[in-house]
Amino acid sequence: LIDLMNQHPEQLKYIMEEVFKLEHWVQSFLASLKEYGKMAMIQSNYQEKGGANPETYQIAIDKVKPQLNVVKDLSNAIRKHIIDTVAGKWDDQGNWLGGGCLQLSMTDPCMLVTTLEVIEMICARSNHYYQKVIKNAIIDGIDPDDAVTGMETPVAMKEEVLQNLKKGLEHKISKQFSKMQMSSVDAGESQVMATLGAATNLLVDLESVQELVVPCF
Repeated sequence: LIDLMNQHPEQLKYIMEEVFKLEHWVQSFLASLKEYGKMAMIQSNYQEKGGANPETYQIAIDKVKPQLNVVKDLSNAIRKHIIDTVAGKWDDQGNWLGGGCLQLSMTDPCMLVTTLEVIEMICARSNHYYQKVIKNAIIDGIDPDDAVTGMETPVAMKEEVLQNLKKGLEHKISKQFSKMQMSSVDAGESQVMATLGAATNLLVDLESVQELVVPCF
């Protein structure tokens, strides 16, 4: 799926659907394993009724853990790709490398729209499981807040994307403003005129955001 994403990014929606299937398998498997574990912890079940074996339960946990981690790593990689697509990329030192929704809106607006649709899919799926856990907690007499502790909130993905987008745009504006200002000064313009020229160019970029990026959202 990672290779498919790198070679055919337009297949992002299909790729995310496949990741959803894998995540659902993991959740279903863990739910079944949890029930088995409950039985396995009751020695009388094993000794008197031929029930679950605690040793078998631990072996199952050890065997499947690497596979479960693969699914988690895959999901995280896809999500990082989505964030990079919308917000742009950063190096290990925190320097913004470019890209993001403004560039994509000019080169491939359909890809930007597809990416935003996938973000909505992720949020909708998170909301489904979030509400399901709350409902089951109420039925079982458990505090809903305790039940959803540690779960991804329905808006977590969207908030992370917007946070990184804001960070990327702020970095881009600051870096671009300084670069244009210095270029104008080097060309012989006064500090005031250089500042006004750089500000004018940034306003043009903001207009581009308004015209090209905002409609995609």
